[in-house]
Amino acid sequence: MVEISPAVLNQAPYFDFANHSVTQNQKIQWHIDDAYHFFLHTDNRFDVVVVQPSNPWLAGLERLYSEEFYQLVAKRMSPTGVLTQWISLWGLSDETVRLMLTTVHNEFPHIRLFEFKGSLLILASKQKMVMPEAFETRFSSADIQTELKEIGIQKPEVLLGLERWMPPRSYRGTEYQTLAHPTLGYRAAQDFFQDASVQLEGLVRSPGDWKWSRAYADTSFLASWIQSHDGTIAYESIIEASCGGSDVSLVEPAWRFTRSPCRDALLAAYVQGDRSIPESMKGELHWFKTFMQEPLRMRDGNIPHAALYAQFDSIFMRLSEEALLSLYRPCLTDVSSETPGCQQELAKILTFTNRLSEVQALLQMSPKLQQSEDLMQYLDEVRQVTGLLSPQP
Repeated sequence: MVEISPAVLNQAPYFDFANHSVTQNQKIQWHIDDAYHFFLHTDNRFDVVVVQPSNPWLAGLERLYSEEFYQLVAKRMSPTGVLTQWISLWGLSDETVRLMLTTVHNEFPHIRLFEFKGSLLILASKQKMVMPEAFETRFSSADIQTELKEIGIQKPEVLLGLERWMPPRSYRGTEYQTLAHPTLGYRAAQDFFQDASVQLEGLVRSPGDWKWSRAYADTSFLASWIQSHDGTIAYESIIEASCGGSDVSLVEPAWRFTRSPCRDALLAAYVQGDRSIPESMKGELHWFKTFMQEPLRMRDGNIPHAALYAQFDSIFMRLSEEALLSLYRPCLTDVSSETPGCQQELAKILTFTNRLSEVQALLQMSPKLQQSEDLMQYLDEVRQVTGLLSPQP
């Protein structure tokens, strides 16, 4: 435990009733030191580092949000170590939070974001983070249950539903915090006096970037939990925690392209009949029910099947990839004015569903597809983001 102020340690026993008597715990070693100085000189290796400084507009603290600090921490962590960084979102703007996240990502390529009641928790590591095998055991322990119930979290899927499905490429910026160019303190102070506020979803640069959030959701802790559990999902509990309350509904038109546990759980609740369906959504819900029951009846080139499929398919409701592809495969042999557009959609769907050998075969069969800038840009983005496609010649 690294604390810069001796007064905090002196007064800590007064809070033993609320923190499991941390001052009496023999496992904890106290260090009266500046955190930056501590990591600069320690030779210890850490599996977990928890960083919880105060708001970045306070003088002297922005050093703990700098690239140099994260470099020091990374050098002292085990190969699978995890950095946990707390950020209070109160009084910060979108661009300031973007700068902070970019700084962390510069040193830690794998990031998960959790948001709860105005606070952002960053999990960052040099390696991919997967669901811990001991999660269920730890969650069900009496001490953990007591702590979580105090903040309204009583089910595992509710805790995991706080993760935000935002891959770093969707929010990374070009600016970051360094000691040579320390702009964070100034920006944060300016945000504070302007009473700024941030919505994490607002960090995503364009609607097009949300298509990666669907694939990213498949790697979320919540997706792993759902895959390992059969039974009813507590949609309303997830909605209340991830949406910030139960009296919420999907917002037009953002729900059609955004991705979050809140959005997908709400949509699943509508489909399951747990909530009354908004009038503006009844057309999409009709498509969904028909697709689930008789997809082959829906062969109509004027219906944006791929876009509707992307809207509804989620970790809560898995739609059939084969049913979607069956609507587009006829354009492999049909010859009409609509064939090129149909084949482009098919190539995107095959890419989205990770059928890469079929993508390559389609490109070879229809060389004109490679002349489509829109399609080739899409395939290149997939390659860059997921590493699934090799560069096109």
